[in-house]
Amino acid sequence: MSEKTTKKTKKEKKTEEKPQSIDLTAFLTGPSSETKEKSPEEKTEEKAYFTDEVEKIVLSELAQAGNKLPKSKLYEKVVRRGVKPVIFYQALTRLMEKGKVKRIFDPEIEEYVYVAS
Repeated sequence: MSEKTTKKTKKEKKTEEKPQSIDLTAFLTGPSSETKEKSPEEKTEEKAYFTDEVEKIVLSELAQAGNKLPKSKLYEKVVRRGVKPVIFYQALTRLMEKGKVKRIFDPEIEEYVYVAS
C-alpha cells in the first residue's frame, strides 16, 4: 500500500508544478527567443545587388516575358532571385526615368504593367 501512495504523491508533485507565467508586456522588451525560421521554400540567396545589376535583371525578365509584365509577377521574379524590394523599386524608378521602361495601367487585370521600350 505504501508504494501506491508514494507513486500518487510523485504524480501529484508533477501536476502541482508551477505553470510558466506569461508576461503580456514581453514584446516591449525585445525580440522573443522563439523566432520563427523561414522554411526552405522561403529562403532565398541574399546577395548584395547594386542598382545597375538589378536594372539588368529587370530588363532581362521583361525581355523573357515578351517586353510586358504585370507589377506583381515582375516583383515575384526579381525577389525570387534574392533582390531586396527596396533595390528593386529603386532600379525600376531609374529605368522609368531613363525611358527604358514604361508603366501602364491595365484595366483588365487592374494592375500596373511594365513595358520595355
